[in-house]
Amino acid sequence: MAYDKRKLPEEKAPKSWAEFWDIAALPGKRSLYSNPSDGSIIEIALLADGVPIDKLYPLRCRAGAEEPRKLGRQNIIWHTTNQEPIQQMTSGAVSLVTCFDGRVVLANRAGAELAFQAAGSAVSGNPYCVIRTSAHQKEAFQFLNYIFNATDADADIWI
Repeated sequence: MAYDKRKLPEEKAPKSWAEFWDIAALPGKRSLYSNPSDGSIIEIALLADGVPIDKLYPLRCRAGAEEPRKLGRQNIIWHTTNQEPIQQMTSGAVSLVTCFDGRVVLANRAGAELAFQAAGSAVSGNPYCVIRTSAHQKEAFQFLNYIFNATDADADIWI
C-alpha cells in the first residue's frame, strides 16, 4: 500500500490493510487494482477483514470479492495499469493506493512526495507461466489452454 505524504503524514498513514480499509479513520478515495487474476486484491481484502495471514489459503474468493464493497463504490477508483495509482496520487485524486513499491521510488525520484508501507505487502506476478526446464511442459500448457479457453474452468478458479 502506498500513500500521498502531502495528504497523510507518516504518523497517520495506515500500518495495516484494516487501517487502509477504514474509511471513518482515513476518509477519501482509494485506488485498487482492477484485475483479480493474481489474487492480491482478494488477499488484502480478507486481511482487512481480519483473516490471519496464515489462514488466507485456501483463498475464499467470494468473501474477498465482497469486501471492497465495505469501502463504498464512491471511495474506490479501479486502476488497470501500474502507473495509474501513481498518477492518481500525484494529481490529488486519491491518497491511498495499492501499487508496486518500485513505482513509488521512481515517482519520488521525479519529485513526488509518496511513501509505502511494506507491512502486509505481497509479491505478485503472473501465475500463468511454464518454466522452460519443467519436466511436465506439455501437461502445463494443456492446463493453461484449458483454463484460458473453458469458461466453466475460469469460473471454478475465481468463484
